[in-house]
Amino acid sequence: MDKKYGTNKKQYIKLLYIIGIILWISLIIGLGLFQKDPLALLIISIPFIIFIFDYFNVDNIDTSIEIIVHKFEYLSIALIMIVPLITWFNKNDNNSVITRKKFMKIMITALILVLLSLIDLWVSPKYISMTKHCKAILQTLGLTLIIYSLYTYYIES
Repeated sequence: MDKKYGTNKKQYIKLLYIIGIILWISLIIGLGLFQKDPLALLIISIPFIIFIFDYFNVDNIDTSIEIIVHKFEYLSIALIMIVPLITWFNKNDNNSVITRKKFMKIMITALILVLLSLIDLWVSPKYISMTKHCKAILQTLGLTLIIYSLYTYYIES
């Protein structure tokens, strides 16, 4: 049965997306992701766009949408891609040490975020929605970092 979120749950979920935006800004600064390249800026803006969109759509979400969105998990494919990619990049001698270090820092951070999103929290049924939104935030950040690192590696190579 479709169950609408209560007012308190909506506020907590909106707070999660604000925290996601703050975390993303911290990652941009901490990893030095800001560039003047328009496509890199577009990639960096993906989490902002998604989190703002989700923030304003929390009022329209019910549990049936949650089930549909979280039915398909593509993270295993991303994890399978990351490990050989990191290995290949470290063996490639054409890359400068600085480029290699930055790439590895971004990819390892992405890997950690994606792995954190795989952790299951056993909470009461009324908090399940919040854990799903936390997982979605971590996945968005991790996958965006992977996209960004692949793009910048391609541009710098």
